[in-house]
Parts: sequence; structure tokens; C-alpha cells
Amino acid sequence: MPTNPHLSGRTRAGCRFAPASKMVRLFVALSVLGLSCDEMLVAADAPGVSEEQVKAAFLISFPKYVDWPSNAFAEADSPIVVAVYGESGLDKDLQEMIKDKVIMGHPLVFKRVTAEGEGAGGYHILFIDATVARRIPDILEKLDGASVLTVGDSDDFLDSGGVIRLVKRDRKIRIEVNLTAAKRAHLKLSSKLLGVADVVLGGPHSRGG
Repeated sequence: MPTNPHLSGRTRAGCRFAPASKMVRLFVALSVLGLSCDEMLVAADAPGVSEEQVKAAFLISFPKYVDWPSNAFAEADSPIVVAVYGESGLDKDLQEMIKDKVIMGHPLVFKRVTAEGEGAGGYHILFIDATVARRIPDILEKLDGASVLTVGDSDDFLDSGGVIRLVKRDRKIRIEVNLTAAKRAHLKLSSKLLGVADVVLGGPHSRGG
């Protein structure tokens, strides 16, 4: 399936930040976040940086490493919608970091999902918090085939069919990937993202840890 040319070439710099709030400056300035266009590893125990801030930073950096199919966007400059479901506590940090942020010509916008299955297909990234772990299989079933990058932090998120799991390990937030789920969602993940994942399921050289 063809991919959006505005969201390809993840190995080159492709992010732009407008002058904004203290939180955005923190996101840009702190190298410890490891979320420049060339890094994806982060220290959750960095001074003054919370676990929620790290997870929010991951969510708004993933578009640099993911190709959506062209039909996922109505226009070349259509927004990338980042949604959150569950009592994650990410909303404030995510809204601060996402403000005025543009990736490959696509502005990022925040959406709060308040009901299971709400707006399925109305977002490009969906973070599902572990507080709604029992509902995750039903949510993912409703999204089956939709071009949505599903991200979660529950123990069995990948086994349930989620694409990316964020997990705290050795005082850092690490990532695990389900390539089979990504392919079902018609998403192409860059080799840079896969290269820093602790676990990659469903690939030709699947690994786990």
C-alpha cells in the first residue's frame, strides 16, 4: 500500500518546533529525553522529568518513525491526531508538548477519547492506558484494519494486538513492537525505531527480552 510522501524518509531530520511554552522548550532542549530525530531512548528518572512527560514525548515523536498510507490523510497538510483513552494523566503534558508542533508538514493535534470505540478512525495515534486494560481487546477489535498506531503500557498489550508497548525497565521507558499488528494497520515502522526496541514480534528476525 502506498505511503504518504510527507511522512517518509524517517532517517533525515523532519521536525519543526515553533517557540512555545516551557514544556515544549523542555522537550526540545533536554538531550536526556533522547527524542531528537536521531534518538528514541529516554531516561524516566531524569531530574525534573516525570514518567508521564517521557511517555507524552514518545507519542509525539513516533510520527517521525512511522509511515501511514496516503488515504489516512485528506490533504498533504492534514493534522496527525494523537488521542488518549483511559486515566493516563498524560493530557496536560501532551497538550503542552504538542502545541505548534509540525512533523513533515502535518500539525499535531490532541484528542481525548472518553468512550470505548469513540471516533474509531478519527485519529492516527491512540494511547490506551493500563487503567482500561480489560477493555483493550474490544478497543483493538473495533480498530482492526484501521490505520491507527496503537500504543499502550499494559502487560499484555502486544499479545492483545497493540502495535507499540511502553514499558519501564532499568529506570528507563523502553519500547516493544508488534510488527504483525503494524502490518494489519497498514503502517510501516522505520528501521531506526525497530533498532531501539527491546522486543520485536512478528518480523523475519523476531526477538524478545
